[in-house]
Amino acid sequence: MSKYGQLRKSKGQALSSWLLTETLELHDRTMEHPFMKTIYDCTYSDEAYVQYLANQHAMFERLEQLIGPAARKASATDRETMKTLFDPVLLRKGKIADDLVFLAGEDWKGKATPSVATEEYLAALEADSKEPLLVVTHHMLQYLAVLSGGQYLGQQVAKKLKRADKGHKAGDGVAMYSFQGLKAVQHPKYVQTYMDNYDKLEVGEQREALLDCCKRVYVGMLKMMDECHAMAPAGDPNAVKEEKKEKPVSTEHMKLTMQELSEYDGIKQKRLIMSISRVLLDVSSAGNMYGPGGGYHLFAGNDCTRNLATMNLDRKALGDPDFAPTTDSHKKVLQDWVDKLSGKYPVVGELVGPGTFTGDEDGVKSSAAAHAAKEGSDAACPITGQTAKDGASCPMSTSTSAGECPWPFVFFHDPMSGLQSKHAWKNLVVVAAVLAVLYPMLT
Repeated sequence: MSKYGQLRKSKGQALSSWLLTETLELHDRTMEHPFMKTIYDCTYSDEAYVQYLANQHAMFERLEQLIGPAARKASATDRETMKTLFDPVLLRKGKIADDLVFLAGEDWKGKATPSVATEEYLAALEADSKEPLLVVTHHMLQYLAVLSGGQYLGQQVAKKLKRADKGHKAGDGVAMYSFQGLKAVQHPKYVQTYMDNYDKLEVGEQREALLDCCKRVYVGMLKMMDECHAMAPAGDPNAVKEEKKEKPVSTEHMKLTMQELSEYDGIKQKRLIMSISRVLLDVSSAGNMYGPGGGYHLFAGNDCTRNLATMNLDRKALGDPDFAPTTDSHKKVLQDWVDKLSGKYPVVGELVGPGTFTGDEDGVKSSAAAHAAKEGSDAACPITGQTAKDGASCPMSTSTSAGECPWPFVFFHDPMSGLQSKHAWKNLVVVAAVLAVLYPMLT
C-alpha cells in the first residue's frame, strides 16, 4: 500500500465513507429541513422553488467553471483521477436553466437572482478553489446529492406539476434531476464508483481540511434553504397536499434465512422486505425506491447493515447482519438508520442464520464466521463436540477459523455453509461421482 493508502482510510473505512459518516448529522438536517418537507409534501411555493433553482444554477455554474482549472493545478496522479470524476453526464447548469425557463419564463434571471446565502457560499467556494482537493470535495457532495436524494425531490416536483395540469410534457420542469443515459436503478452503482475514484486521490495530511470543507458545504446549503423557506413558511396554500400514510402496524413475526429473504425482492415475489441488524422491514410501500428499477433495489431481499453503517452502496458489503461497528460514529450512524427505518416501515420479523458476506481484503471476517462467534454456535461439531464459543477450530480442518467444521462434516449441522461457493468444486465432484455410479444402473 502506498504512503497515502493508510491516509485514505480510517480503521478500514474509505475516505469518502468517513467524510459522509462524520457529517451525517448535517446531511440529515438538510434532508429534514422545513423547506425540503414542503417539496416532499408537494406543497412548496412556486416562487420559493424558483429561488431554490436560481441558487442551484449559480452554484453549479461556478463549480463547473472551476472544474477544468482545478484539474490542471492538481498533481499528475490526481489529474488522471479527476478526469473520471468530472463526467459530462453530471453537468447541471444547462438542465437547471431549462427548468427555470419552463417554470418562470425566458426572463427568469430578472425574477430570481442568487440569494445572500448563495453569494456567501460562492465566496467560500472561491476561497477553496485554490486547493484542487477542496474543489473536488464540493463537487462530490453537490453532484451526488442530486444523484441520490435529489431523485425523490424530482418525483415530488413532477407530481405537483402534474396536478397543476399545465399541459406540460413528461420531464418538463424536472430536468435538473435527470441524467442522460443513467437510469435510476444505475444511480447507486454510479455513486459508489464515483466514491471509489474519489478515494484514489492523494490527500496526504488534508483529511481534516476535507472534513471542514464538507461541513462548510452543508452549512451553506442550510442557509440557502432557510432563505427559501422564509419566502413562504406555509408553502403553497392552494396546493393539494401529499396524502400522509400512517405506518402500518404488523402482527407478523417472520423468521427468514438469507436465502428465504432473497425471495422478497419484488421480482421473485412482489413483496419487498429488507433487513438491517437482523430486523426485517416491509418496504413495499416505497416500491419506487426499493422495487425493481428503483435506486435502492439492491437492498430489497437482502441485509444492508454494513452498507448503511459505513455509507457504502457496494453490493459486496451486502449480507452482513452481524456487522458490529467499532467506532462511535459508525455505531451512531447504524442506530440512526435502525431508528429511522423501523419508525417508517413495519417491522415484520427477524433474520436468522448466517449472512452471505464473505469478508474483505482488510481481514474482516465473513458473515458466517461472525455469526458463529456472536451466537456461540450452539450446534456442536459432530467430530469434536466443540462449538465456536470454545474458540477452537476442528482438528480435522486446516482452517484457523474458530468453530469451523470441515467439509463434508459441516453438512451434519450447517448445510447452508456446506453449500457456500468456497465448497462448490467439492460438491460438484461428489455429484458427478454419484451420477457416474447411478447412470449405468438406471439405463
